[in-house]
Amino acid sequence: MTHDVLRNLLGLKLDMTGYASLLDNQQIQNITEKAQLHDAGVQNMDLEVCNLKKQLTEFVVERKGIHQFVYQQNSFLH
Repeated sequence: MTHDVLRNLLGLKLDMTGYASLLDNQQIQNITEKAQLHDAGVQNMDLEVCNLKKQLTEFVVERKGIHQFVYQQNSFLH
């Protein structure tokens, strides 16, 4: 009878180990999905930052052009 009890306990332990492995796999999948979503968000933010930098550069170039134009107009008037 002791052997039967030990076999049952061993079987229960194996079942619990298998269940724990399933939970671990599900947690790993959830973490992986969250990481992928985070990466996509970071990529979108990086793209937005690049676009904003490009716009800022265009504004700076335009501003320099306006300053040069105003300087030339002032030179002609004096």
